[in-house]
Formats: sequence, C-alpha cells, structure tokens
Amino acid sequence: MNFLNILLVGGVAAGAIPIIVHLISRSKPREVRWGAMHLIELTLQKQQRRLRIENWLLLLLRICIPVFLALCMARPVLTGAAALWNDAKTSLVVVLDNSYSQDFQATGGTNFENAQKQAADLVAGLQRGSDVSVVMMSGTNSPLYDSGVFNTKRVAEDLKALEAGYGKAEVPSALDVASAISRSMSHAQREVIVISDFQRISWSAEEATLRQRAAERLGAAEIAPRLTLFHTGAEGRENVCVETVSFSPRVLGMNQTLQVRATLRNYGERGHDSLKVVCRVDGKVAHTTQIPLEAGQKRQVLFTHQFDSAGSHVVEVSTDADSLKADNTFRVSIPVWERVPVLVVDGDPSPNRIGERN
Repeated sequence: MNFLNILLVGGVAAGAIPIIVHLISRSKPREVRWGAMHLIELTLQKQQRRLRIENWLLLLLRICIPVFLALCMARPVLTGAAALWNDAKTSLVVVLDNSYSQDFQATGGTNFENAQKQAADLVAGLQRGSDVSVVMMSGTNSPLYDSGVFNTKRVAEDLKALEAGYGKAEVPSALDVASAISRSMSHAQREVIVISDFQRISWSAEEATLRQRAAERLGAAEIAPRLTLFHTGAEGRENVCVETVSFSPRVLGMNQTLQVRATLRNYGERGHDSLKVVCRVDGKVAHTTQIPLEAGQKRQVLFTHQFDSAGSHVVEVSTDADSLKADNTFRVSIPVWERVPVLVVDGDPSPNRIGERN
C-alpha cells in the first residue's frame, strides 16, 4: 500500500489525544465504609464490569476517528490490487517515437503511421475514467498536454493527426519527462508504454547507461508505473541521404552562373551503380545526373544553373533510392538580384601615407 499524500499520514498521531484526555480526567475515588455496603456490593461489581467494557469501546472509537480521517486524507492506494479486476482505471503515458527513421515506408504505410494506429488503439481500449498523456521522443520532449487527459477519444484523434519529425529520438530525456508526468496522474494503476522502431541511431549502445538510469528513476517513483517497450514497423536497412547542399556565397545576379554542390552518402548495405540525382529549381526539374554510390560511400555532385528572373529561388537536390523519404531531399533558398550593387573606389593613389599631414 502507498499513500498519495504521505505527509498527512502523520495525522495518525492524533489518535493519542483521547488517551491523553482519559488519563488526565480520570478520577480517583475515595473509599468510605458504611454498614449497608455489603447488600449492594454484588450488584455494583456486575455494573462496573459492564461500564468498564463500554468505556474501553468508547475510548477505542474516539481513537479510531482521527486515525481514520488522517488515513483518508493521505489517499491510500493498493498498488497491486488493480490487476485483480479487468475494469481498473489506468493512468497511461504514451512515449511515441517520431524520429526521422519512422518515416520508413513499410507494408501498410510508414512506420510512424503504424505507430499512430497502435497508440490510438491502446488509448481507445482504456477503461472509462482513465487519464492519458503523450510524450514525443524527437524534438523538445514536451508532452502534448499540460496534465493527464480523461477524454480518451480526443487523445486518439490527436494521435492520428501527428506527423513524424526529422530528428533523432532522445530516449533518456523522454523517459524522464514520462516519469514526471506519471507522478502527477490520478490512478494507482500506471503505465508507461514506449512505441518505437528501435533503430540503432536512436537506441545506440553508447546511450545504454543513460537509458538504464532513466528507467531506474522511473521505477523509483512512489507509485512506480509499469514500463512496456512496444516495437512497431519494419527495419529499414537501405538508406541514401542528401547530406548537404552548398553554393557560392557571392552575390548572384540574373544570368550569372551558379554552382550547386550536393553531398550524398549511402548508409545502407547495398551499392548503387547508377543512382539518379535530380536538381529542381522552383519545383521544376532543371538537371538530372547518375552516379555510382557504393555501400558506406560519400560522393559529391555538381550542378550549374542560371536564373533569368530576380527574387528568392528554391533549389532542391533529391534522390529516390529508398523508402525513407525524410532525408532524400535537401532544399536551399538562393536570392537573385536584378541589379548587383557595385561600390567604385577612386584608384588615384595619394603620395601621403595614412596618418601624415601636409
């Protein structure tokens, strides 16, 4: 058994008050012998035994009242009793992996779409009156809600509207956020469910100790939630990404030649003999080339382009080598000037050095 307000358990000490009052107010009778005492002595003995039992019961009742009130205010919970019945209300924290690897296209949709559906099904299956919170693993790890939400239908709808991110899953910090949220939730039966594809980039061996410590902090809570790891989606072993796109930093004018340099890396286990790389300008295909790219190899591609109009233009370099679309495209914005401002400096040299006077 645990208590949600452990400090109020100290109120049990108030049960000593009736005992103290009894000891202080107890009278000391003075015995006086008189002639007819023997006639009523037997009757008095029977009545005294009955009064003594009644007084002890009354004292016990007076002790139990403050003790019972203190325990009720401390909100006791039976942490293991919820498993004895199926309709127990649950406080659930869903830790959802929204990292860029979740954008991998698997059977029946992306890994993130499958994770969304599984999370929504878990929330929809909760007993009425349960409260839910959701923590995203990529980004700021901030929860979707300030506190537990009892409207499970709303949470299921919000889960379906989420989109995958483009960063790395921060597992230890996400578990710490889930632990803090779980401590403030309402029910004795508490669950933390982690839904992820468990890719090595987010679940690396280097962070194993940090994850272990976060799990230990989760289990050290006064009402420790049950931690469940839920695998979702397929593992993508092939990944070619456009890492960077760079261009000349000089000011660019209309009809001047721009050089765009793109760096591509093959993180997969299969090489490509002729990988197609496309350069788009303002959404239209401008240039296309093919390069060999072996497993683990990095190569650069060079494109040149001239703009016939001024303004801000979007240059996009992309490849379609795998189902993980999040890192297959890289975009940059390039300003093009109609007229390039030029500063002309008089080249007539002065016979005097700097600081000299005539």
